[in-house]
Amino acid sequence: MTLEHLIEVLSEIKDKTLPVRVSIPKESGVGYHKDDDSPNYWIDSIFVRNTGDSGYEQCGEVELWGHE
Repeated sequence: MTLEHLIEVLSEIKDKTLPVRVSIPKESGVGYHKDDDSPNYWIDSIFVRNTGDSGYEQCGEVELWGHE
């Protein structure tokens, strides 16, 4: 996913006070599924490394930190 796409999707959400959760679906025989045993990760911080920054000369990134 690109930052552009993420911003586009997030901008359509009406309630901007909702917490952000990341789920890791498990692989099944027919694709991916979410089950009750899958951990939930809550996003705490966002770090931006722009293209051209030290260590990111070729490609920047947006990093999300969270906790389970």
